[in-house]
Amino acid sequence: MIFLPRAWALLAFCVLLILLAFWLKPLLALVGLLDFFFLCAILVDWLRLPGADSIRIERIIDDPMGCLDEHPVSLTIASSVDRPLKIRLRDEPPLDFRFGQREFRIELPERGRAEIAYSVTPQTRGDHGFEDVFLRVEGAWKLVAGAYRVPLRQTARVFPSLRAVRQMAPFSRRGLQRLAGSRPLRSRGQGSEFESLREYQQDDPFRNIDWRATARRGKPIVRQYRIERNQNVLLAMDCGRNMMGESQGMRKFDAALDSAIMLSTAAIEAGDQVGFVAFSTEIERFVMPGRSRRAMGIIAEAARALQPRPAEADYAMLAGYLGQRWKKRSLIALFTDYADVESSRRLLAAVAALQRRHFVLCVAIADPHIDEIARQSPDSEAKLYERAVAAQIVEDRHTVAAALRRLGAWVVDAEPERAPQELVAAYASAKAKGLI
Repeated sequence: MIFLPRAWALLAFCVLLILLAFWLKPLLALVGLLDFFFLCAILVDWLRLPGADSIRIERIIDDPMGCLDEHPVSLTIASSVDRPLKIRLRDEPPLDFRFGQREFRIELPERGRAEIAYSVTPQTRGDHGFEDVFLRVEGAWKLVAGAYRVPLRQTARVFPSLRAVRQMAPFSRRGLQRLAGSRPLRSRGQGSEFESLREYQQDDPFRNIDWRATARRGKPIVRQYRIERNQNVLLAMDCGRNMMGESQGMRKFDAALDSAIMLSTAAIEAGDQVGFVAFSTEIERFVMPGRSRRAMGIIAEAARALQPRPAEADYAMLAGYLGQRWKKRSLIALFTDYADVESSRRLLAAVAALQRRHFVLCVAIADPHIDEIARQSPDSEAKLYERAVAAQIVEDRHTVAAALRRLGAWVVDAEPERAPQELVAAYASAKAKGLI
């Protein structure tokens, strides 16, 4: 039972009357009667409070949720009490979530219901728990309030950001249908899967001329190709310390996962098979390539609880593992980061080994703040030192990227907002050129 301001005022008045009665003895009986009446009013107001089972609450949350995505939370409150209720409600979202208002004042009509909503933004992936809901219900005379704890624990499953899937939708409708072969490509002669014969047109490559068909028909005939389907895309996620850095307020590891989800969506839309491998000092997850949307769900589930470790990733171990476990030629999208030339030698050796059988696409998350420092004009000794360090980092990244390209790998080095789109564009270009 919680005393409300009106009850405290009555109690204070009772105390005042008692003190007054000590001075005016004839009023003692009347004061005692008034005090008894006031205390009975408080007791009756408390006894008339609704029972815990007369108020029902239902919470609706998104399942799954995306890390750093905003999601609505809806609460429905229903009363079976034969009088209006004034309720103060407090929800308990997970501590790792960012949220605004979580306390609400509600007026329920007689046997009525109400709905309230607020939003949450998960900050980390994994399983997070919503706790019970707490209520404070005022008595009919507003003298006391009852405190209730409604059992309503729920688990929120937080996956890598779902924004990538939503961003992929318009691109899928415009471009990936053609990649999947549902309609001919406008750029003739690209791809390596034969589709049909047609008459020669200006700018068609001479290598596509079908000389036998030309001889039969008496006019130039060319072979038309389309982008191949049923190819393999393997997402390799570095879970080492290089991915613990931040870019634009976001961990590079989380930004890389966003890009990986977007690439998996694009590849499945294009009819390719997508797999996933996460590694640090050991192989932490491996998902065999699959082509259905269910495969994308399996990949998202595998990545849900992954976190980078403060240890150097073993690239040689990854190359050896894939050499034994997955020998089909694939596009291997290697999500990693490189800090300097010396520590990247193991990365270069592993890419060289993978490139013998596969086509490697290295994906790194850039930090535009470093580039900005490297370009600024220093006005102090400390700023000069910062600029020198930043310039060295930028130069080393360019050196490592150039070395990767010399090995035949492609490189996407972009900030978090641009990385998913640039990665999908590189994937589409690699398919069009028949590199997978």
